[in-house]
Amino acid sequence: MSIELFDKSGKSRSTKLLAHPFLPLIFSATPDNKICCWDLTTKSILYIFEGHTDWIRSLAFDPSGKFLLSGSNDTTLAVWNLEEPSKTKVVGRHWNNITSVIWDNTGLMFATGSYDTTIKIWDAVSLEWLQCIESHNSRVECLTSHPSKGMFASGSGDKSIMVWDWRTGENLVTLREHSYSVTTLVSNENYIISGSLDKTIRVWNWPTETQKTKRSIRILDMDYVGYYEMVLLENKLVYKIDRDTIRITDVLDIDPSKWESKEVKLDVSSDYNIHISLIPSSVDSSLKLVYGGTTLGHKIYIQDL
Repeated sequence: MSIELFDKSGKSRSTKLLAHPFLPLIFSATPDNKICCWDLTTKSILYIFEGHTDWIRSLAFDPSGKFLLSGSNDTTLAVWNLEEPSKTKVVGRHWNNITSVIWDNTGLMFATGSYDTTIKIWDAVSLEWLQCIESHNSRVECLTSHPSKGMFASGSGDKSIMVWDWRTGENLVTLREHSYSVTTLVSNENYIISGSLDKTIRVWNWPTETQKTKRSIRILDMDYVGYYEMVLLENKLVYKIDRDTIRITDVLDIDPSKWESKEVKLDVSSDYNIHISLIPSSVDSSLKLVYGGTTLGHKIYIQDL
């Protein structure tokens, strides 16, 4: 059974979804370039952020859950203060669409990736960019940050995954096994997990001071990845495998060969551009799936896993 969030004006259509890490709130980017904050207790829109002029491609919370970062096709990024929603700060921009935004584990820096092939590292206090990394040969599609160490990874249309030092911008290792664009990245303490247009999902070790392995350690069974999203929360990896089915893989075991998966049917059949997020169990008694899209009857669905 699912819970449905719906707004007659069409504000429940979404180009991106993200659950708050601590509070019963869902944030949805809409096709009219706004960000809606949904209160799960009332199932209604609490407030709306306005400022972008084109589709919002990425959303990310800082570790405190106070600041929301957004990146848009209008080439700008913005920081939204949840405690003072009127205080919007358009931080800066790239030369092309911003595809991905992430925070470091301290909340003192964030990074943005763009179709202009660059990655920018920003100071979260001064809101000035610190470094512009120009190592990829094609557009940067996705970013993911290590949850406790000063590293992050980028995936690109050049088929590579590059791992970076947050502080220095140094390239720690480059991973090359995908045969087409790397379109999605997620990670936990041990692994980077990448999805690609080559129809594979690959699992990699984060580099350490003593080991910088450049080979993937497992390829997950997948018929098609494309631009489908993957999400990873509380050691549950979730991704869509066909029109109305998601796969949930438990990635808790240190040995990826022992990971087990199950498949769950969505309560509604959905189109290819579905967006997904997970509501952490700290918000409710159990981990829940959130999904929606630009169609889907203009609804956002919340479903038990």
